[in-house]
Amino acid sequence: MRLSKPLPLAIMALIIPACAPNTPPSEAVPPPSERRSQDDPPSTVVPVPSSETRSQAAGWRGRSWLQQHQDGTDFLKENQADLVLIGDSITQSFGGEGRNTGQPGSKALTAALPNMTVANQGISGDRTQHVLWRLDHNALAGTCPAHIALMIGTNNLPHDSAPDIINGIERIVHHIRLLCPNSTVLLHAVPPRGLNPDNPMRTKVTNINDAIRRIGQTDGVTWVDPWSDAILDDGDLNPEVMAGDGVHLSFNGYRIWARALQTAMAETPGS
Repeated sequence: MRLSKPLPLAIMALIIPACAPNTPPSEAVPPPSERRSQDDPPSTVVPVPSSETRSQAAGWRGRSWLQQHQDGTDFLKENQADLVLIGDSITQSFGGEGRNTGQPGSKALTAALPNMTVANQGISGDRTQHVLWRLDHNALAGTCPAHIALMIGTNNLPHDSAPDIINGIERIVHHIRLLCPNSTVLLHAVPPRGLNPDNPMRTKVTNINDAIRRIGQTDGVTWVDPWSDAILDDGDLNPEVMAGDGVHLSFNGYRIWARALQTAMAETPGS
């Protein structure tokens, strides 16, 4: 169909896309972090379930993220735990009774905390927003053990700013304290990230830990930093503590962490 005269500007505005010609969509539409208005909360504090689907790679033996969440809840319903571990794949790899995952750190945990019942609620891939969702959905199963250990944030590093990650961690601690005011929260430093000191995540981790350390000095919260030996003098990661991927722990790293938990629990008996 041919038009005998030009279309009015109002109609043209409805037809022509609101971007410059030949502009790729990735450039025409800012990423969510830039589109967020000042009044919108960061994604790190908005509870959402994880969309994690790589169950085999995550060590879940074919089970889903939601099933991993439910496994942790069911264990707490059936057992009186002395310690709950909340975190991501680094925590998940401590393993433990009732966990359908790989357990490379289980011997280290058992050796450091014999005769203690530990409920492992680490789930691979989790970020702060996923932990908040789990806490909203009965992660602690109505129980309040003497100690609740929290180490979270490494999976947020590629996606979120340091201030937003700090806010997410702070929100989790606040939520746990509301649920279990008589429990001691063992707030952990985020482990170093990246094989060498040039990795931009190194500075981000340092900034996060500098900020959340103050949370670890508030009522009912204890600061735990097992990672003093994780970085060598030249700035590279210590292979005796960290795994070769620059994210996870070696077996010796789990021994160091388990002993740090042992010390923290002895110094803060809980109630």
